[in-house]
Amino acid sequence: MRIKKFAAKDMPDAMRQIRREIGPEAIMLHQRQFRDGGFWKTFKRPGVEVLAAIDTDLPAPLPFQRPQIRPVRQQSRPSDNQALLDIQRTVGEVHEAIARLETMTELPSQVSHFGENLAQIYQHLLHQDVTRELAYDIVHQVFKELSPHALENEPTVRSQVKAQMERQLRVVGPLRVVPGETRTIFLIGPTGVGKTTTLAKLAANFALNEQRRVALLTTDTYRVAAIPQLRTYGEIMGLTLDVAYSPSELQDLVLRHQDKDIVLVDTPGRSQHNQPMLEEMADFMQEVPSRTLYLAVSAASKYRDMLDVVSHFGTVPIDGIIITKLDETVSFGPLLNLASEVGRPFTYYTNGQDVRADIEVADSRRIVDLILDEVPASTQGSGP
Repeated sequence: MRIKKFAAKDMPDAMRQIRREIGPEAIMLHQRQFRDGGFWKTFKRPGVEVLAAIDTDLPAPLPFQRPQIRPVRQQSRPSDNQALLDIQRTVGEVHEAIARLETMTELPSQVSHFGENLAQIYQHLLHQDVTRELAYDIVHQVFKELSPHALENEPTVRSQVKAQMERQLRVVGPLRVVPGETRTIFLIGPTGVGKTTTLAKLAANFALNEQRRVALLTTDTYRVAAIPQLRTYGEIMGLTLDVAYSPSELQDLVLRHQDKDIVLVDTPGRSQHNQPMLEEMADFMQEVPSRTLYLAVSAASKYRDMLDVVSHFGTVPIDGIIITKLDETVSFGPLLNLASEVGRPFTYYTNGQDVRADIEVADSRRIVDLILDEVPASTQGSGP
């Protein structure tokens, strides 16, 4: 087996080097990114280092065909079945990744006449996992808006691209508190998105930063650690936690806290495919008709999974989406895709473990800057 390390300005460039020097049958063993200059200064993305290998004993290469996974015969042992499926899945994922990268190595003809600045941005958007259709729409609109002379000016192109991207991102917030009224906020979402921690961050913002009267409620009686975790957060902030074991108990607790400015209600994490559990969650919320409903979506999720979550949880009217875990991903394009596709406003972002600081009011410019590598995902002092 022959192994070689390649350094390139981006993955398409690395793939060209790999194919040229060791052949198209090479596989990537490892990759990492490193920065070699600001994106907006030279339109160069962070550099990449790729470790690639090729089996020198392989027969002559065949034309590329997408692997087909056939059902495993029933007489095979279960362990053999799983091992074969794992191998087939891995091979399929490798070939699909190579195919996607190969499509990016050559500049598509439909943007080649847009000029170097827009073409580079188009490639950068694809690298950030913005869908090909949305990336094209953005640069095409800018191409139509600017004169040929303006298209050669980097700052002008950058400004127009940012403005066009921001139009795709609808945001709303912060939550407004009306004197004499109680706002009841439900936070829902799938398991693993940091929902309970996000609720604690909202409580800290309202109780400590804005000096609001806050009540904490939870209907999450399924997770063993859920109640102690939220109760601990509440004690740190001087808040008590009430637990509702039924929809009627939740209604009573909400009525009991009508002297508060804000009532925050935590709910159990639910798989978006567990319909009975989603219906049970809806039963609780129906006892509080005057409510604000936020859906938590992890920025580290795949775009297809984000759409799936919004689609299934959206059977109950959602007032806004809270994007969690901005600090746990380097690919922010799916958030632009999501905003463009579902039309639901973003309300808050969370970006770390500090309950009091690591939450911020949603801003369309924030996501645009992250996509264009202008700011880090986690910044100090970014709370509202």
